[in-house]
Amino acid sequence: MALKLKEYKNGIYGLKCGKHYVVPSTSENDKYDVIDSKRDIVSQGFSDIEDAQWAIKYYELSPRKKEIFDKIAKMAIWELSGIMEQYIRGDDVLGNPDDNEWLYKTVLALRHRKKYMKPEIPGNATSFQKLKVEEKK
Repeated sequence: MALKLKEYKNGIYGLKCGKHYVVPSTSENDKYDVIDSKRDIVSQGFSDIEDAQWAIKYYELSPRKKEIFDKIAKMAIWELSGIMEQYIRGDDVLGNPDDNEWLYKTVLALRHRKKYMKPEIPGNATSFQKLKVEEKK
């Protein structure tokens, strides 16, 4: 499903994600930048909208969730299945029901990114899934 850009009331043409916007890059064709509501560039040079949205979600995490995210992002798909299994069984994975829901959604998104060997942590071009697959060979 292609994501469509639109023009917002504040005059920004792009896609709103959290407190930021994904906009077409002015310097490079077929690239996207992330800007704030004041039109200041936060990050730039994303190859697609989904990668830019992924970066926004990562940067908007609290320090505690970011630490958890960094830990699970380095796991392989088959290791993430254990976390999903605990959640589905109803085990209290993180000690807070809201955090458990966030963890489940994050694990689903990470599994999807790993399936396509995309980098899991914004700002780090390493695909940890690719490393794990090569390690097993």
